[in-house]
Amino acid sequence: MRCLLLATLLAGCDAIELSGVTPVDVGPDPAADTLPSDAWTPATRADLRMKRWRQLSQDLSGALKLQPDELCRETGNFDCNEIHVVPLGGVSIDNGLYAPIDGASVTTGLAIERVLLSACWNRLQRDLNGEESPVVFTAIPLEETVLEDDAADRQATLLWQRLLARDPSAEELAAARALHPGVVADGGRNAEWALGLCVALGTSSEFLFY
Repeated sequence: MRCLLLATLLAGCDAIELSGVTPVDVGPDPAADTLPSDAWTPATRADLRMKRWRQLSQDLSGALKLQPDELCRETGNFDCNEIHVVPLGGVSIDNGLYAPIDGASVTTGLAIERVLLSACWNRLQRDLNGEESPVVFTAIPLEETVLEDDAADRQATLLWQRLLARDPSAEELAAARALHPGVVADGGRNAEWALGLCVALGTSSEFLFY
């Protein structure tokens, strides 16, 4: 199965000092005065933080209705949160790491993507195989390749509500629908489209930061 939309947005959030480089004040952006005054919404607080492994696990568990130890298991035996605990912002006493790393590591994005892909896949398989009543992927015929716009919008809205706790905008729904033809052309079904959308939302900055 081909995977898609694996948006890894974490490239290190801390300031980086480059030796030998002298900062230059280039002054204000001359184009700034041409932008509408309401182009951005002011932040209510200047303290944006990335979710660490426990927060990520709890939020995914609630959104996808999976137990924390069901989200992701390496080789089917080891909890991904334990295997990838350091890049996910935790500590490893066994390895002598008693304090979390400061900021994101070079493997943080990969670890988050691994957990999200596995969690979305596990939820999809449960909803697809009929082992229990479908919980998340409920609005579309998963085995088919034809997808009506209304059904696509309902499924996308469910994922937005579960992962981002809000309704999608009309533009976001249109963008989600526009991804479907490419998935089908690549040999996928509605199930793969929904899986990719789940992973894309889960790896977005809106989900990963608070």
